[in-house]
Amino acid sequence: MSGRSRRRGVAGRMYIERGRPVLALVGWAGRGPRNVLILRWESGELVVRPFRGLRRPRPQLPCSVPGSRGAAEPS
Repeated sequence: MSGRSRRRGVAGRMYIERGRPVLALVGWAGRGPRNVLILRWESGELVVRPFRGLRRPRPQLPCSVPGSRGAAEPS
């Protein structure tokens, strides 16, 4: 199995660009810079930019209510 077949693309993933969410629609990989087509979530702009500088968002932890034990118990 080649390294290319195991690698997952960036398309469809959320990233953070300068603190704001963006959606990667298409990614290019080749001999030159690795570019991506992104949708800037807040403004709706479509932009082609280098992948460098985009960061994955931190995973959100589930909110817990003080005193709760998770799932509700059957009555």
